[in-house]
Amino acid sequence: MGVFDFIRNIGKSILPGNEGPEIQDNITKLLGGQVENLKVEYDDGLVRLSGLVDSIAAKQKAVLLAGNVKGVDKVNDDGLQVKPKPEAPPEPEFTFYTIVSGDSLSKIAKKYYGDAMKWKTLFEANREVIQNPDLIYPGQVIRVPKNPSRLVLPTERSVRPAGCAPAGRFCFVAKSLLEFLQQVRWIVIEITCTGQIQGCTLHDSGDRP
Repeated sequence: MGVFDFIRNIGKSILPGNEGPEIQDNITKLLGGQVENLKVEYDDGLVRLSGLVDSIAAKQKAVLLAGNVKGVDKVNDDGLQVKPKPEAPPEPEFTFYTIVSGDSLSKIAKKYYGDAMKWKTLFEANREVIQNPDLIYPGQVIRVPKNPSRLVLPTERSVRPAGCAPAGRFCFVAKSLLEFLQQVRWIVIEITCTGQIQGCTLHDSGDRP
C-alpha cells in the first residue's frame, strides 16, 4: 500500500525510546491471530511494519494502530504481506479519513452515506482502532468502507451488552430496556425536585448513570 501520513503529536501516548516494541505489542494484542511474525521498526517518526496478515482489513488496521500514536507521522507497510487465499471473495474497498473537531461517527456516516444511523458500520470497520464510539478525537485516522452494504457486521451475540449471559435476544432487549428506564427515572426525579420544591423527599440509593 505504501507510506501513510499521520499527525505526529496526536494519539496514544507511549514511552519515548520504546516506541517500536510498544507499538508491536499493541498491534499484536488487538489483532491477535490476524497477524503473524510482526516486526515494528521506529525511526524518528517513521514506523516500518513487516510480517504476515490474514486480510487487507487487518493490514489497514495495523497501519492505523501504528499511526495513531504520539511521535509517529508516517507508517510504511510495504513489508506487511497479506496471506494468499485461494478463491477468496474480493474484500470491500476502504478509504482513510482523518477526524476533525466536531466530528462524530454519526456525522461522518451522514457525510459518506447520507445516513447518520450507519455509524455502527464505521465502528465495526474500526473495532480494534476505536475502543469507544463516543471517544474519537481530532487527528485520529479511521477506515471508511466505500460500500457499507458489503461489510459483514458481527452477529448480535458478539455485541451483546456486558452482563448478559448467552441467553440470546431476550437478554439483549431486557438489558437495553432497563438502561432506558433508568435514564427516564432520573429525568422524572430531576423534574420533580427542580427548584427545591417544598416537601420533595424522594431519595434513591442507586448510582446515577
